[in-house]
Amino acid sequence: MTQNYTGMRKGISLVEMIIAVILFGALAVIGLKYSKSYINTELQAMKARSAAAAEQAAQLTAAYKIYKLEYGELTAITDLNSSSTMIMTGIPVDITEMTTSGWDFNASIDGGSLKAFIMPLDANKTSTSDEQYCAL
Repeated sequence: MTQNYTGMRKGISLVEMIIAVILFGALAVIGLKYSKSYINTELQAMKARSAAAAEQAAQLTAAYKIYKLEYGELTAITDLNSSSTMIMTGIPVDITEMTTSGWDFNASIDGGSLKAFIMPLDANKTSTSDEQYCAL
C-alpha cells in the first residue's frame, strides 16, 4: 500500500532552521550592542561616585552659605561641624577611588577672596579612556 502525498509536511527543513538560527544570532548581537552600557558596571559605579561627589559639593556649598550668614568668614572646613556651630553633622567623606586628599577648603584662589571646596578627581588621570574618566 502506498501513501498518497497530501501536501502537508512534518517538521522543518535544514534551510529553514539555518535561517532561524541566523535571525536569532542577529537579534542577540543587536541586543548586546544596545545593552552594553547597562552591562558595564565599572562605568556605572564611576558615574555613581561622580554623582555622589557632586551632591557632597552641593551640601558643602549650602553649609558654607549658612555659616557665612551666621558666623562670618570660614577659616577651615572643620568649622562647619564644630561643637559651637554644628552647621553640618559631619563633613562629607572623601571618595577614596577618586581622590587621595579628600575635601579641602581654600580660603583664597590666586590671591583673590574666592572660597572653594576642592576634591580632585583622579588627579593623575590613570584611566586613558574618556568613557572611564568621569570628571565633574
